[in-house]
Amino acid sequence: MAVFPSRVQLPVELVDIIIKLSIPTACRSRNTPERRESLAFLQACSLVCRSWAACSQPLIFSEITLYAKDALVSHSQNLERIHDLHALVRVNPHLLHHVRHLNLQITKSCEKGLGESWMSKDPYFLDILKLLHSKKRLLGLRLHGTRSRVQWKIHMHRLTDPGTLKQFILPMITRLEILWIEVPQDFLHNHPNLKQLLLCEISFFDLEPPSAGSSRSRQVVSNAPSRALFPASFFSEVNRPGQNSRTPQAHNPATQIHSLTYHSLPEQVYRTLFKEDNPYKLDLRSLRCIKTDSSALANRELLSSLLDEKEQPPPIEELILLKRGEVYMDVWTQFISLAPAPHLRHLEMDLFLDRSTLRDPLQEVIGVLKTISDKHSLQELKITAYVDIIESRSANIFSGRRSRLYRLQWTQLREQLLRLKFRLALSAYLDVHLDMAYVATENEIKMREKEFLKGIKHDFRGFVVSPFLSGGLADDASSEGNLNTPIVEVTHRMVNGDHIRGSPAQW
Repeated sequence: MAVFPSRVQLPVELVDIIIKLSIPTACRSRNTPERRESLAFLQACSLVCRSWAACSQPLIFSEITLYAKDALVSHSQNLERIHDLHALVRVNPHLLHHVRHLNLQITKSCEKGLGESWMSKDPYFLDILKLLHSKKRLLGLRLHGTRSRVQWKIHMHRLTDPGTLKQFILPMITRLEILWIEVPQDFLHNHPNLKQLLLCEISFFDLEPPSAGSSRSRQVVSNAPSRALFPASFFSEVNRPGQNSRTPQAHNPATQIHSLTYHSLPEQVYRTLFKEDNPYKLDLRSLRCIKTDSSALANRELLSSLLDEKEQPPPIEELILLKRGEVYMDVWTQFISLAPAPHLRHLEMDLFLDRSTLRDPLQEVIGVLKTISDKHSLQELKITAYVDIIESRSANIFSGRRSRLYRLQWTQLREQLLRLKFRLALSAYLDVHLDMAYVATENEIKMREKEFLKGIKHDFRGFVVSPFLSGGLADDASSEGNLNTPIVEVTHRMVNGDHIRGSPAQW
């Protein structure tokens, strides 16, 4: 009778690979429903044996979220979660060693006068911050309000006690996300380790000028946590020799942002972040990545700030310009021209070209491509252009003078794409998506449409053309290619004239 070992010991590295491959990629993203669903799977893995627990715990505790289910209810639910977490980490302090991201929902209970502010007065929460600070492993902080799922209404609440976070959390994180809340004007100031910043529909309050040093210092002190809630050893661990933790650092370097993402910010926030004469202005000299789908006002303010750095323009490597609604082509062109050619590697543009705001949408795309073609260092280029070419008589789109005009523009567009193809690096990936929406009611337009698309296919020979129509126009040899082959996707859609004015998602 053969004797088998009672237990098979798998290498920890193999167990780690098995667990990670068992979780879908979407579940690894932070702050997503998929990730929350994967926690049950990870918890089950942690109960198998010690080696599986050692591999599961870093994934389970990589992100901690403290929030109340409803911003309008009592904050007792939130406190209960905090107390449970505190009891767990006090028994197992090594668990906080795995925490990389902290999510805090700013609810109604955080505002003074509407209930006790647990962020500055709850000793359990402050003790968790003490442990996180001692581990020095936290990388990201996400502060967000609440948003109605029915009406998409934002419940804007104030972060009235920022001293705790500014003193013990912000100095060590590298990524900060702020969504749907009000924060003090100096909340983003003097954090030299902060490199990635995401701002979405926020506002500033308490706009006192920093010249009033004494009053401002007293206000910061009042927002700082009370020493009565901490042992004396806590402040001795945090303080540097000869420094007082309760007073702001007077000579800290400005916050140098490497990656900036912003959306739907009021004018007051733009001026605070980008205006040269503002004492809380961000240091953009090291900016490498810009991602925005905000208004033209914000983009112009940012552009003016970048143009002020004439001696040393920021080394922008990634530029993602996503825009819905009216297009301000001069802003896009200036952004592209601003990025120095030796640095820019990734460029992504999302344009909604409407005949109501642009006289000639296709010509606008051609103009943008001319500007892009001067960037020799691009490794990846993606352009999504939603072209609205509504005509009073649909048949005129594909016949007569209008058809010849569009064919001429398509030919010019092909010339610019060919220029890009030969100017970019051999490994560059060019993805151009042209979505032409129009109104069509006559049956005979189908044949004219097919002939028109065949002409486009001929104009773009050498590219992979993937039309939206199910007529099989992309089934020949020219539609075969690999990942490094430039792709031109021409999409034609017949839509209802009443809905054409909406966003591309409605098409």
